[in-house]
Amino acid sequence: MKRQWDEDELIEQWTLAPDELALLANKAGPTRLGLAVLLKVFGRDGRFPRSRQEVAGAVVVHLAEQVGVPAEQYLQYDWHVRAIKYHRAQTRTFFGFREATVRDGGALVAWLLEQQVPHEQRLDQLREAAYGWCRGVGHRVP
Repeated sequence: MKRQWDEDELIEQWTLAPDELALLANKAGPTRLGLAVLLKVFGRDGRFPRSRQEVAGAVVVHLAEQVGVPAEQYLQYDWHVRAIKYHRAQTRTFFGFREATVRDGGALVAWLLEQQVPHEQRLDQLREAAYGWCRGVGHRVP
């Protein structure tokens, strides 16, 4: 994820929509800010951040201001408990996605081997293609 963001980029790409704010209404503190981060990263990138450090500080500050939580509380959001699994499920549901299945994995591998690997062998490019496939067809709720 990009590390440096100017004010216009933050406003354009990281401002919470009214329906996103409504989803956060019954949350407080680190939970509220953590879920806001998950919502915006998933909505923007079609995937969840792998760790809290992946999200730029300017993004966290921008989201914290919108949800009324001090940005420092983001460090208290626990990435290894049941709550984050629930927040990921809420986020997927919000965007109309479902969790990947073994069958999805097989379909993704087949698509990569047939459509991508013959033309591209760089891991970063293949990873981006896989993310694009997942966003486009792989995990949408029918």
